[in-house]
Amino acid sequence: MSDEEKMNLEEAGQTIQGILETLVPPENIEITNIFGDKFTVSGVCSARKQIKILRQIDKIRELGSDLEIEGSVSGFINGIVLLASNEDILGILSQVFGDTYPKELELSKKAAKKNKVDFEEGKFASADLFPLEEMAAAIVPLFIRLARRTGQAITAISGS
Repeated sequence: MSDEEKMNLEEAGQTIQGILETLVPPENIEITNIFGDKFTVSGVCSARKQIKILRQIDKIRELGSDLEIEGSVSGFINGIVLLASNEDILGILSQVFGDTYPKELELSKKAAKKNKVDFEEGKFASADLFPLEEMAAAIVPLFIRLARRTGQAITAISGS
């Protein structure tokens, strides 16, 4: 690797790390379904779930949309909310939420049946039972945590 390539990698790592340093993902997030039921969910997930999430996000990229980080957690959430106005993207985000938080989704389905509220089974179930901002608030910290660690790894590698 040339000195110039090494410098570009180091600069990229520092830029990514700088942006991500301002984004501090919470360990736990409180989310509320459409019935007012509150759940405390983890802002951390296993590598296996992370891979599933990343595969789903790749589908969003294939649709021609990019997630943009505006330098804050709320900016990131706003970006996801804007993207979700596309029905295909909403389905992907709903699926990611349901795959990541299946217990909370199942409890919300039971509440819907009890309250005689219709919802679509399958990929849109989460979108029918949770407000979009609640789904985004639960999903975003998973990206931030992974991106921060990746940025730290790039910085460490480029410093070698």
